[in-house]
Amino acid sequence: MNDRIEPWLPVSHWATRHSRAVAAPPGEVARALREVTAGEMRVMRPLIAMRTLPSRLFAGDSAPRPAPAGATMDMTRMGFIPLEDRPGGELILGWIGQPWKPVLSQAVLTGLAPGDFLAFDRPGYIKGVYALWPEPDGAGALFRTETRVYATDRAAARRFRPYWLLIEPFSGLIRRDLLAAVGRRAERSDRSGGPDRSDPPAAA
Repeated sequence: MNDRIEPWLPVSHWATRHSRAVAAPPGEVARALREVTAGEMRVMRPLIAMRTLPSRLFAGDSAPRPAPAGATMDMTRMGFIPLEDRPGGELILGWIGQPWKPVLSQAVLTGLAPGDFLAFDRPGYIKGVYALWPEPDGAGALFRTETRVYATDRAAARRFRPYWLLIEPFSGLIRRDLLAAVGRRAERSDRSGGPDRSDPPAAA
């Protein structure tokens, strides 16, 4: 049981977990998580471009652009709801929608507050929680992420199941990519004795 996620989504139908050892204290990892940019990630931008391609082709939507202030801003622009943000600790995001719809603006409900997320139980939808947090691990930290997904009714579960089978490997790539980017930034900052303000370009 993950006490961080339980208050937000105690029951789930699908879940994934990833972790990465980081040679930096948990506090540095937590700070790097808030400061990392999409430019430091190797696979996030092309995969997001693939996901938003139908929106750009058929609905005239523009793809979210990387935010220099932090890669997590891209997630909120795509419809993620900031549920909990503890300084030096975990970051928890949520989302509600019908992700099998190709156009992103129709697939995710936007403008929701944490209270709206908790109360939402409309049939035909999917609720998801995405949590990231560092834990002490010897002289460094273990950076963890957990994703939980819940279908509000059987019809939504039937529609989401094939989508999950298709998208989960790519979603896992994004999560591992974020863990790696945060870990690199935290380790650079720890070696230099201060926050890493560099924003290196993504690898070709």
